[in-house]
Amino acid sequence: MEPNQQLASSALRPEATAPQPRSRTWRNSTTFQEKPPFEVLPANRVNSPARQITHGRAGQHGLSKEVCGSCGGTRSFRVYPSKRLGQNVWIRRCTPTKSALSMEHDPPTYWWEKDGRFEALPAQAVKKLHGEIRRQFSTPECQIPECPRHGQKMARAYVVRLTQKNGERVNVALYRCRAPWRDHTEYRVLPRGELATRVGLGQYSWTDSITAVVIETVRGKRPLTPRRAMPASQCPNCAGALLQVVGPWKTGAKHRRWRAECATCHKVYRVRDDGEIRERKDSKWRKAGGGRPLGMGKDTKEEAQQLERHIYDFENMHGTKRGAMVYASRKVYGPTLESRKAVQRGNKTLSRYRAFQVKKMGQKPTT
Repeated sequence: MEPNQQLASSALRPEATAPQPRSRTWRNSTTFQEKPPFEVLPANRVNSPARQITHGRAGQHGLSKEVCGSCGGTRSFRVYPSKRLGQNVWIRRCTPTKSALSMEHDPPTYWWEKDGRFEALPAQAVKKLHGEIRRQFSTPECQIPECPRHGQKMARAYVVRLTQKNGERVNVALYRCRAPWRDHTEYRVLPRGELATRVGLGQYSWTDSITAVVIETVRGKRPLTPRRAMPASQCPNCAGALLQVVGPWKTGAKHRRWRAECATCHKVYRVRDDGEIRERKDSKWRKAGGGRPLGMGKDTKEEAQQLERHIYDFENMHGTKRGAMVYASRKVYGPTLESRKAVQRGNKTLSRYRAFQVKKMGQKPTT
């Protein structure tokens, strides 16, 4: 194509002369307008109350700057998700870094977000947040001078529920020192925190902080129901009274047994809840649970007699016992059963039959 023809073709296409944009931007959109939808832009960006607290700023949206009246420091916020209230709770308290441990601080304050503003938590909500408080005393501190954690707080290990002599129930908490390889502990009575002394298993004593009366606990026992009491029984040997030694234990189905000793002859028996008495060596009370019955059945006896007859025939024919059981088992059980299994079954059947015959005749087996 000649140069004049190229110029003529370019004149027919006006879009070819316009400069093409390098990339499409939001300014190329047909819905873009140079005039903004609002007349005046906001002077400052408004942050949410949660963002104000996160960055440590206060003074807006219902918040006020607080200074501790005891240490003089600024109280900071910490956020905690509360499952009881179903939302986040902000707690404002002192967080001293270089103050002494003995310095006191103002109690913490609790806040939550309502309609975009922070409000102080109502007393009812604070009570629900804390739940039922069973401790009305400060955590005890280690009082052992040689301990590396002397003067520091101890850890609560567990709480036991005990019975007083008057029948009332009380909870005693065990606090243990956090130092490694240390076993010094303290017992505190809930909820006021009286220092208790452990006398024995389940036995504690302390002085009440209000009445100044010494209180003691007793070792709790399970209530003695009629089912757990041993029936009155007499010794089968001398007709003396049987005294309970220990028990009960469960035996079989729906039965209990005790170990009892005769008050006269001092023999030991087992007494069941239905009144049955057995000696100690024969007190299993085992329940028949199926299995092989006692003695031998008619079919088993016939099988053993056939084995003995075939063994006798084999010995008369060959003059030796070697291979007699193989021959007899093949005759009794047939060729379909494996030879090794047939021999094992034959030996077991014969041993049972011969032992049964010896027991039936009242003779002692020869060794």
